[in-house]
Amino acid sequence: MSVDGPLDGGASRASLGGASNGVPPSPGGAEVSASLEGLVSALDSLKQSLGYDDYSAVERLVKDLRDENAEIRGYAESAIREAQRLQES
Repeated sequence: MSVDGPLDGGASRASLGGASNGVPPSPGGAEVSASLEGLVSALDSLKQSLGYDDYSAVERLVKDLRDENAEIRGYAESAIREAQRLQES
């Protein structure tokens, strides 16, 4: 069974690359992307096991995961900038 739309796996995976958002790749970015791809894969499995009966709950989970990812990414980018600043001084 496949679902087209905001939760389809291909669209989710395509947004993980980071290159299109104007932020240059950072150290550890490949590991973060691999981890996020694992989360998306787990979410795909969850959607399949739910049979898409509770689509709104899955959408909320995806939103929460994306919000948390954005927050963690912000902390990581800030830490990288600070480390670079300290290294330069």
